[in-house]
Amino acid sequence: MAADCIGDYRTLKLLGKGQFGEVYMGERRTDKKRFALKSICTKYVFRGISMDRILREVESHKSLPKHENILDFIESISVGGYLYIVLELCELGTLEDYVTPKNPDRETALSFMVDLARGLNHLHSNGIVHRDIKPENILLAEQARGAPRCKISDFGVARIMDIPSADSKLDGRFGAMGSLAGEEYFNTLCGTPIYLAPEVGDKHYTKHCDIFSLGVVFYVLFSPERTREGRLSPWVKNGTLFYVASDYDIKQQIEKHVHDEGICELILSMLKTDYHSRIPASALEEELLRVAVPDDEVFFVACFLVAVTLMFLIFPAPLFVLALFLLTFGCWQFVPRGFFRGIL
Repeated sequence: MAADCIGDYRTLKLLGKGQFGEVYMGERRTDKKRFALKSICTKYVFRGISMDRILREVESHKSLPKHENILDFIESISVGGYLYIVLELCELGTLEDYVTPKNPDRETALSFMVDLARGLNHLHSNGIVHRDIKPENILLAEQARGAPRCKISDFGVARIMDIPSADSKLDGRFGAMGSLAGEEYFNTLCGTPIYLAPEVGDKHYTKHCDIFSLGVVFYVLFSPERTREGRLSPWVKNGTLFYVASDYDIKQQIEKHVHDEGICELILSMLKTDYHSRIPASALEEELLRVAVPDDEVFFVACFLVAVTLMFLIFPAPLFVLALFLLTFGCWQFVPRGFFRGIL
């Protein structure tokens, strides 16, 4: 049970229950700004996880450089046998809360995918393997225009890893930092089964397991299938989980619901059962942008910008503004519904 006042914060209401405790909406008394407060009871051990390990994982989030697609860590406060982690508040809820009723269109789905690719690449670039990528651990922040912004959250089972040097032959098998041995970091079964990568069944964790989990998340953005309870349903056929399905069965399932060839091929490259063959997070954003902005759209916008430049050079200021308005009005119906339309 949270106290009414926690440091400089006043709890407003219970938002839900996380892996290690309850989550509250809190308000900072100095400026009335609202945050999420996650409570962890320091008197107990959760699933064999000591409080020291939890504190180390809090430190991993605290030390992570800020990124627009990673939930912001504000501070941590110890009060009355509880550790409170103060985080950015995303009042739109989780990705599952959004996708289940709305069934986002292609452009919105691609916007989410780019956000998540950027966030995951930020984690991996800073030596963190999340290990529990799923819709419930992706929060949505409202933006002034366009689709909400996705933010990866919940580092409860994340691990800090040494980033290998360029000539490393470890192929992603990072060593663990800190006092805990690598075996303790990698050989503990964790994550959510329906989003797990195949190699996790053998208790083998690398950055590639996050790619597989994110591939399943990408798939559910396009799949209309739901469970009896109305939740997202990432199954292959006959209720088979992705991590035990064959490459052939995964391909059949993805092609069943993802009809855009470029997106389909990208998701399949993330869901290879052999983790060595999966696309890395560092290349994922570039591939998504290539899919999101096809060549015909790039050509159209290039021609539009050339026309604007020529008008700027030819016409005086008042005529340029009028000509630009007429050009934009005349071309608007031909602008592709995609990334550049949001800019124009």
